Amino acid sequence: GQTLRCLEIIKMAIEASGASLDAVIRTRVMLTDISMWKDAARAHGEFFGDIRPASTFVEVSGLIDPAWLVEIEADALLPECG
Repeated sequence: GQTLRCLEIIKMAIEASGASLDAVIRTRVMLTDISMWKDAARAHGEFFGDIRPASTFVEVSGLIDPAWLVEIEADALLPECG
């Protein structure tokens, strides 16, 4: 559930810039428990299955809020403003 929420936030931010998820070229998924990578990968595939950006999954010792299990970064090529 947390992975899906992170991806929804990324999608909203990219769409607010005038682009779509097709603009995403790389993602980084940071998990506090790497044994959950299959669940995170399944959620990631729901958003990026057809786009297939470069992707890295890593385990981290913790995130800023102990309740967070996942954090995701996305790099995208966005349209120029102005």
